[in-house]
Amino acid sequence: MPSAGAREQRVSFVGSFFPFARTRAEREHLHDPRLSIEERYADRADYLRRAATVVDSLVARRLLLERDRNTSLERCGFLWDAVMAAAPPHASAQREPYSHRGLSASQSGWAATAKTLH
Repeated sequence: MPSAGAREQRVSFVGSFFPFARTRAEREHLHDPRLSIEERYADRADYLRRAATVVDSLVARRLLLERDRNTSLERCGFLWDAVMAAAPPHASAQREPYSHRGLSASQSGWAATAKTLH
C-alpha cells in the first residue's frame, strides 16, 4: 500500500479532446463535419445510458474495475454538464475552420480530459 496519494480515486487519463458542437448551428458555424451533441443524443439521460453500456462493457472485459463504474459514470455526467454549459462560440470570434487534422488551437476552449463516446 502506498503511504501517500489518493489510492481510492481513479485518475483521469492524460489528454484532451475537442467536444462535439452542442447544436447543428454551432457545428455549421465551426465547419465541423462531426455530428453535434443534439444530433447524436436525445438528451443527457440518453448520453448517460450509452455511457453506461460502454462502461459496463469495459467492466465485463476486465478493462475497468467494477468499483470504478459509478465514478466513471459520474465523470461522464460531469463532462456532459461542462460541455453543455460552456459559452457558445461568438459569431464575431475569429475561428479557423475544422480540418481533417483536428480543430485549431483557437477552438480549444472547450477541451477537457475524457474519452469521447460515439
